[in-house]
Amino acid sequence: QQQQQQQQQQQVQSEEEKEKSGGDNDDDSNDYTPLPPDALQIKTELHQAIQEVSQIALVETFGPGPHQVLIQLDFDPQTTTTIGKEEEQQNQFIIEMANVKDMPHTVYMFLQQVHHKLWDGCSFHRNAGHVLQAGPTRNFKTPPQGAHLLDKFRSSRLESVKFQEYSTRYPHEKYTLGFAGRPGGADFYVSTQNNTKLHGPGGQRSYDDPTEADPCFAKVVSGKEVIDRMTKLEVADRNYRRLKHNVAIRYMKIL
Repeated sequence: QQQQQQQQQQQVQSEEEKEKSGGDNDDDSNDYTPLPPDALQIKTELHQAIQEVSQIALVETFGPGPHQVLIQLDFDPQTTTTIGKEEEQQNQFIIEMANVKDMPHTVYMFLQQVHHKLWDGCSFHRNAGHVLQAGPTRNFKTPPQGAHLLDKFRSSRLESVKFQEYSTRYPHEKYTLGFAGRPGGADFYVSTQNNTKLHGPGGQRSYDDPTEADPCFAKVVSGKEVIDRMTKLEVADRNYRRLKHNVAIRYMKIL
C-alpha cells in the first residue's frame, strides 16, 4: 500500500511538472512574425488598460505600498536538523514588491495569491542553477491524498498574468522574483544570478513572441541566506534539476 501511494505521488508530481514551464526556455528556434503596426497599437493599448485597472484595484485593496511579503519555509528533515525556536526565523525571507506604477498588474496578482493563501502548502521544487523555482507542487508535508495544488489557483482565476508585463526599471537581477512561462505563472522563481539578459526582453526566443520578457515583480530584502541555502540542496536529476527534497512553503503573509 505504501508503495502504491508513492507511485501515485510520483505520477501526480510528474503531471504537475508537465503543466509548468521551466522558467528558462532559451531555445533560439522561432519563426516569429512581428505584428502589423495597427495590431501592435491595439495590443499596447489593451495592456495599458489592464495596468490602469490593476493599479486602481491594487491601491484600493492593499494600499499604495511599498508592499512586503514574508515567506515562511519548512525544510525536509532529511536535509536539515532541528535547531529549536530560532529555526522559524532562519527559515524565512521577506520580499518587497515592485513599485505599483511600474508593475501594477503582476504585483496585484501576486498579492491576491498571497491574500487568498494559495501559496500555503506549495513548494520550492527546482534548483536550475540560475534560478530557484517554486510552484503548486507537493512536499514532505503534503498528505498522500491531498488535493491537486494547482486547482486552487485555477478556481481563483489567479493562475497566470494576463500579459507579460515588464519594466526596464525592474530587471531580473540576483535575488529578484519573476513569473515563469507564457503566460507567466503560477510558478515563480528567485534569480540566483543576474538573469536580465536571459529572462528580459528577447531572452527566450522559443516562445510565440520572443520580444516578450518574464515579469519581474519583487526582490528579496531580508533572509538572502535562506535563498543561498536552497541553492546548495541536492537535485534528483540533471535535466529538469528537480530538488530531491522539496522545500515546503508553510505560508506567505503580507506585512
